[in-house]
Order: sequence, then C-alpha cells, then structure tokens
Amino acid sequence: MTYQEFITICTTKNLRIQYEENTKHLTYDGKILKEVEKKNKVTGQIYTEIEMVDGIVHEDIDYYALFTCDGNIKYICECIDPADKLDFETNYKNESNKPIELRDEYGHTIMSPTLENVMGLFPKKKGYKAIGNAGSITFNDVEVTVEKRINGGEWWIMPDSVPNIHEDDYIEFSIIDKNDILGMFVLICANCGTVRTIEQAAADCAECGSQSRFTVGTHILELSRFVETDYVMKGNASEGYHSDLMRGIKGTNLVHTGLFFRCTYYSHGEQSINFIWRLSYYE
Repeated sequence: MTYQEFITICTTKNLRIQYEENTKHLTYDGKILKEVEKKNKVTGQIYTEIEMVDGIVHEDIDYYALFTCDGNIKYICECIDPADKLDFETNYKNESNKPIELRDEYGHTIMSPTLENVMGLFPKKKGYKAIGNAGSITFNDVEVTVEKRINGGEWWIMPDSVPNIHEDDYIEFSIIDKNDILGMFVLICANCGTVRTIEQAAADCAECGSQSRFTVGTHILELSRFVETDYVMKGNASEGYHSDLMRGIKGTNLVHTGLFFRCTYYSHGEQSINFIWRLSYYE
C-alpha cells in the first residue's frame, strides 16, 4: 500500500495512525567510492586515487512504519520517500501514536462500540404470527432476502392458547439451507449424514458406501441452532408465557441471502397453539 493510499483511508474513515521509527539496511550492486593504487608512468611512483567503481553498496535508510486498524482489518505502510516523510511529519505525526479508539462521524470517542460503529450495520426486529400444530412438530421458515447478522429472538404465547400449553412443549430457532446456497449438498451423504471433504466429493460415502447426496427439495441442512429446547411453560400463566432468550444470547450469526430462518414448535399437547415469534438482527 502506498503512503497516499494509506493516508486517504485514515482520513476518510477517521482512523488513528500508529507509527514506529525504523531503519532499513539495504545491500545492492552499484557504484562505490574506492581507493585505487596507480603508478606514474614517468617516475614509477605509486600513488592512490579515489574513484567510482562497481561494488556492493551498503545503505541505511530511516523510515516510518505506519499502521492503523479498522475493526478487524489492519492497514500497513512504509513511509520511505523523503517527500512522504516530510508530509507525515508536518501533518500527521503529532496526532499519531495515541490510543486506538473508535470515533463517530463527528470525531467523538465511542465508549462502547457496537456493530453500528464497527460494520455500519443497524439493529432491527421483525415479528411473525404462527401456529404450533397439536401433537406435532411445526416449522416456520422465513427466507433471507438481504444479508444480515442474527443476534437472537423471542416468542410470546397468545392469551387464548396459554391454557392449552403442555409442560413438554418447546421452541427452537435455527438457520438452514434449503436450496444448497452454500454448495454443501454434494458433500453430505443422504443415507448416514457423513460429510465428505472436497477431495472426496465424487467418491462413495466412506462410512456406508452409499452414492446418495443431499438434494434440493428433499433435504435441509441446518447450519446453526442458536436457540435449543427452550421450554414454553415458564413464568406465571396468568401473565402469559414469554421467552427470555435475549438474556443469554451473545454475538451474532452471519446469514447469507437465500438461507432461511426457522422457528420450530414442538407440541406434545392436544390443542394447537397460537404464538408470535420475533427475530433480532443487524442489517
């Protein structure tokens, strides 16, 4: 990265410059000054002269090793050119080598960084009405049309369904691939679920010998189950049942376009359950 490219990134993104003063020792073929013995053709006297001759040049060059961080991205530059060094010393050096800290668009320090500050993503929430069919497993799938980072979700049981909750009913949230968006289906044995390596993609399954693979329309690949076995019957029935998922979920899951969010209701009762589920994410 050139010095000008580095400075443009730092000034555009308001990044803090860090630097070290280093010396680079260079060795290369070139012209050097050397004492050469010569003989006077008339008197025969031996004398020396200093001449430019071919030789190995040793040179020490002082430079600035510049770097800065933008989230998990690090930019590095060597400031060697005399004009670049003068520009750095004149315009940037005094404000460099201070603690690296996130700043907003106005230059104010961000004390508690979020994905808004680091990635330019903003928090959003979206709710859905659903039914958990009596005595069965009900899938509620929502396709991702814009890439986002999921960071949790929650659910509520509708008041008219509270009396019908079975003590073993529970809900799970996951991210799935229905349409082989990630290109993984060819690696998974449809018979036993063994995952082949890329090098083994064309071979029969090493575990069961089957040639079968996952196929679109028949199989589903679960990529992440970020809420597992969250029992519905909790708290006070007179106040309704509501999840407390947000308390324990940390971090985010990146979800690509074409994948699906899935909310699964596991019913053990004799009555269907009306409920609302909501996703929290950054987009």
